[in-house]
Amino acid sequence: MILLVNWGTLMVETATLPRVMLCLARVDTGGAPEHAFQLMKALSGQVDFHVTCPTDRPYFQRFVSLLGADRIIEIPHRRLSPSALARMFRAVRECKIDIIHSHGKGGGVYGRLVGLASGRRVIYTSHGMNPVAKDGQWYRDSDVWLDMILGKITDATICVSEGEKAEIVGQHISKPDKLTVIENGVSNGLPRKHVNAPDAPLKLVAVSRFDPQKNPDELLELVKILSRRDVPGGFHLTVLGDGAGRVDFERGLDAGSLSEYVTMTGAVADARKVFRQSDMLVSTSVWEGMPLALLEAMSEGLPVVASDVVGNRDVVEDGKSGFLYPLGQPKAAADSVLLLADASVRQGFGDAGRSLVAAKHSVAHMANQTLKVYHKVLQRQANQQPGDSYQKNDDVGRQEVV
Repeated sequence: MILLVNWGTLMVETATLPRVMLCLARVDTGGAPEHAFQLMKALSGQVDFHVTCPTDRPYFQRFVSLLGADRIIEIPHRRLSPSALARMFRAVRECKIDIIHSHGKGGGVYGRLVGLASGRRVIYTSHGMNPVAKDGQWYRDSDVWLDMILGKITDATICVSEGEKAEIVGQHISKPDKLTVIENGVSNGLPRKHVNAPDAPLKLVAVSRFDPQKNPDELLELVKILSRRDVPGGFHLTVLGDGAGRVDFERGLDAGSLSEYVTMTGAVADARKVFRQSDMLVSTSVWEGMPLALLEAMSEGLPVVASDVVGNRDVVEDGKSGFLYPLGQPKAAADSVLLLADASVRQGFGDAGRSLVAAKHSVAHMANQTLKVYHKVLQRQANQQPGDSYQKNDDVGRQEVV
C-alpha cells in the first residue's frame, strides 16, 4: 500500500538521513582529515556519519569525540590490508551505509574497493593530484592508471579546486563533466593588526608533513638564504607538523648552523594560535589540492609567500593577498619575504586575504554543496531502482511516499 503523508499536518519523519561512511587512510595532520572533521560538524543532524580511518593523532581522537567509538572502523595507516577491507565491508553492510565518501589516494583505494564489493555508492575527493603528466607521458605512471581504473567504479568525484580539476582532466583520469568542484572552507579568523617592531624578528610560520609533496628541502634552502640577507630585526621560522623527513630537516639545520632561526613544534592541536602570533606564512609545496593551512592563515590576516603550483595559486592572489614564487627558486621566495617585512604592506595583504576567504571559502558553503552531491547520487540510485525507499527530506510541507 502507498501512503501519502503531508508534512504540513503530520510531522513524522518517514525518510532516514543519508548514511555516509567517510574513509581516510591517514588522519595525523593535513587538509583531508580537517576537511572531513569540519564536514561532519557542519552536517550534523543532516547526515548519519561513520568513519573508517587509522588511529593517528590528532584526528582519530577528534572523530571519536564527535561521533563515538562505535562509529569508527580502524584501518592501517596508508597500508592496504585484506582484513581491514573485510572489516570495513562488514561495517558497511551492518550499518546499512548508503554512500562511501573516500578522501585521499589511500582512502580512495579502500572506499572504492569496498564500494564495488558491497554495491554501495562511492564518492571520491582526492585533495591534491601529483602533477606527473607535465612531460606528456601520463600513461607511464602507475598512479594515473590506478586512478583511471578506480574512476570507473566512482559515482561522483569532487575536486577541491579548479586547478585540481584541470590536473585530473590533463592526466586523462576523468572527463570534465564527471567532476564537481567544491572548494575547501574554513571558519572565520580574528582581525589582525600588523605593527613594525624593529627589535623583534620577523615571525614566519610553515606547516609541513616533511614529505616530498611539502618540499622541506626548499624550505631549508629558504632559511639558509634569509640567514644571509639583511632582514630588519632578523627573522625566525616556526614549523608546525611532523613526519618521517623531520630528522633529515633537523640535520640540515645543524649542518648549516641554522638551528637558531627555526623552532620545530611537531604536530599542534590548534595551528591558528600560532598563526595569530606570526607575521606571514610560507609554503614550498610541489603540489596541493586547496591547502587548508593557507586558507586558515589568510583568515587570520596573514599574508602568504607560496610556490606557484596547483592549489596554492587557487588560493593566493599574487600581489594582493600574498606572493607566488616559481617552484625551485627559493631566492625569489626570500625576495617576497623581504617585501612583506614592512607592517603596512603586510596589513594590506592580510586584509585582502581575510576578506577573500570570508567571501569564498566558508565551511557552510562547502558542506551544503557536498550534501547536494550526496542527495544527487542517492536520487540517481532511486531513479535506477524504483523500489528504493530513499527520499530527500529537506522540504517541509511536501508529500512523501512511504
